[in-house]
Formats: sequence, C-alpha cells, structure tokens
Amino acid sequence: MFSLRVNRFSQINVRTNRCSLPVRLIGRTVRAMPHASELAVYDGQQEIARMND
Repeated sequence: MFSLRVNRFSQINVRTNRCSLPVRLIGRTVRAMPHASELAVYDGQQEIARMND
C-alpha cells in the first residue's frame, strides 16, 4: 500500500503508472493498493478509483 499526494494535475504516480483522479482531490493524500492486474485508490475508507492494466 502506498500513501500518495494528488498532484496539481489531479494525478498520482504509482511505480511506473500515472493515474488520473477527480479534481476535488488535488492536494489530498490518498492510499493506493496495487494488485496483480489492477490498482485500487482510496480516500479514507471510500474507494474512489479502480484501474486495470
């Protein structure tokens, strides 16, 4: 699990992947949980994004 800050472009970088998130999260810290073929991103307890490879 990674704790990452959403940058001014509304993105996070996880390993070699860049993921876009909602603009309202700019400046916030989110948790990213990489799995074998997907990435889940959480703001607190709420899942805000799920990306597949």
